[in-house]
Amino acid sequence: MRYKDLVQLVLHVAEGRDNPSEGAIGFNGYGFVFRDINDIALNFDINYSSQICSVGTVRKFLREFNGDSDSNIFYRYYDISSDLIYMGAIKTLVPSLKFGVDDLLFEVWMLVKTPENRIFPATFYYGKSRLAIGGWNSDIIKPLDDKFDFPNDLKEFINFNPFDLKEEEKYSLGKALESALHKIPISDFDVRFRDDYEDYFLAVHEGVPLFRMIDEDEYWPIEIISNGAWGYLDKFEKLIEKQLTPRDNNRMEQGLPLEEFRFLRRDLIERCYEELFELAYQQGSPIAFQVLGCLFMEYNVRLTDEIKRLILKNSRWKDERHKLKDKKDKIKRKRHLFEFREKILNY
Repeated sequence: MRYKDLVQLVLHVAEGRDNPSEGAIGFNGYGFVFRDINDIALNFDINYSSQICSVGTVRKFLREFNGDSDSNIFYRYYDISSDLIYMGAIKTLVPSLKFGVDDLLFEVWMLVKTPENRIFPATFYYGKSRLAIGGWNSDIIKPLDDKFDFPNDLKEFINFNPFDLKEEEKYSLGKALESALHKIPISDFDVRFRDDYEDYFLAVHEGVPLFRMIDEDEYWPIEIISNGAWGYLDKFEKLIEKQLTPRDNNRMEQGLPLEEFRFLRRDLIERCYEELFELAYQQGSPIAFQVLGCLFMEYNVRLTDEIKRLILKNSRWKDERHKLKDKKDKIKRKRHLFEFREKILNY
């Protein structure tokens, strides 16, 4: 599609005429047209894009954070469910999008129109600073590379430098993009992602966002995780959370030493002991019992011989090996499963 056609498309969606099949959506006078960056890269150098503003959880954090270093405040922004929903929406708008495994998880090209009729190209990406909108500031690039330039048939439509946006306007841009993406059905995906410190598993599975740090000592290949492992844990956690009394909540808010917190967790689990196993049965998957076994051992919850046999029955390698494709995954998962069974037997 020609840049002239992309401009017409962004004008239309800014007026409320969304066209998701063409990767184009709008919200409240803003228009966004998305393209696979690999297609756009054929026309000009995309490597000079730098961040304009944050999107998703980081945008909200920067807006709400008042300098308080309370860990509870930071913990709220560990939940990146909304970021994963936006990524699922982008996958719907740009079906050819491939998620990476390094410090740039994904990047797509955008053409943006604001309610003030400002038009400029941009990128939408997930990097070390999570979701963000990036752009090209030719005033900065030119001294570095005098050969850089936008194609002439795009340059004639660009009428604004996004780095001239005021802080409040940047906030509004990020918020408008989020609101536009909320209108799009989300596509499932799963990917491993490495930041500066850890490996993470990020996914949307049957519309449910999932994210966990990958612990190499308790190895869960993608085929196993995407079959529901972390989804089961979330369900167990919700049931455990329901056991909290007002007194428990008061103790939590006042802050508990680690040992007291662990005692409280064990008590909460034991309050719904039978219900947890009923919930595991309802999932119809042996993985649910493995996840429950890990949870019980982590907080030193009692396991009867009958329960041990139930967990062992649902953690047999012969029932899993056909689910894995990668040879390395098979070796690591088999080792983990045998170690897990030994822990259950000796617990």
